[in-house]
Amino acid sequence: MTQTKIIDYHIRQCPKCQESHDYKLKVFTKDNTSKQVMLFGGPGAPSEVMFTCSNTNKMFTYKVEVPDNKEIAGVATEKEIADYKEPVALSSIASEELKDWIKSSRSIALDFCKNMLSTSIGAIPVYFAILKFLGLDTLHSESAKYLLIMPPVMFLVAALMFVFALKPKFDTIAEDDFVKFKEKRLKQLNNYLMAGTIIFSLGIVSSIFIFLSAF
Repeated sequence: MTQTKIIDYHIRQCPKCQESHDYKLKVFTKDNTSKQVMLFGGPGAPSEVMFTCSNTNKMFTYKVEVPDNKEIAGVATEKEIADYKEPVALSSIASEELKDWIKSSRSIALDFCKNMLSTSIGAIPVYFAILKFLGLDTLHSESAKYLLIMPPVMFLVAALMFVFALKPKFDTIAEDDFVKFKEKRLKQLNNYLMAGTIIFSLGIVSSIFIFLSAF
């Protein structure tokens, strides 16, 4: 993607009046994220730009070194200078947001595990209360008993997964190994989190199936 920018340029000695002048140049900036190609690097050829001497109003050409990833379009007009707005550095904003996400990433997962742990344990008495309300607790067949006990067992197993996710790990690591250790712990946290969520969801689905069978 190409952006238009206005940059300052100073000429120390004007060839028409021998004095110094300040100008505003219009340049096209190429995005560094565009497709990259292999090439031999080195200084590029200077670009000749047409200037106007502010004292004599005479025009002259001057060789301007081309900045990296930029293409000089010429001297900016007064309208272009008035309408120009400095582009927002989206990359820096995204970088700051990324830092915040990295800092809060583990905390978000741990908070989710804490909430799901409470929810999983709390779902057990709620399940039995609804079961009693529907009169399904009076069933005496063996197959019905096994079916009715499945959801609370799933809730307990899900709660156990969230406990494993929250359990801290004691270990001795070197400073250079911290990144690998952190990645390993986050993967373990995610595995327990996913397992607990799936098992809890299955418990909810089976509970709904059992409750609907009463009608």
